[in-house]
Amino acid sequence: LRYPPVARPVPDRTFTEEDRVPPLAPDAFAAAVTAYVDPHAIPDYAVTGLQVRGERPIRRLAVAVSASRATFEAAVGWDADAVLVHHGLFWASEDPANDPARPF
Repeated sequence: LRYPPVARPVPDRTFTEEDRVPPLAPDAFAAAVTAYVDPHAIPDYAVTGLQVRGERPIRRLAVAVSASRATFEAAVGWDADAVLVHHGLFWASEDPANDPARPF
């Protein structure tokens, strides 16, 4: 069975100064995730690693299983600066890094 994606917000809670971390530059975030997960260690049919580069510092991160319109709409509604997903946007044959005419 396939279920439609449903955004499940984290319950509201009060954050303290101890919970806060400084904003992280997109390249620093990508490097940290790559160092932790090593997305290129296992061959895959999908493009692994960073797929769409952002410019603004990351203060709030949305996490989801799959990249979809619903995921991105929920992230925008949550005021996320970046989205981290398991199933990305592109397959290996669609890798925008292989086609400089395609923006990413």
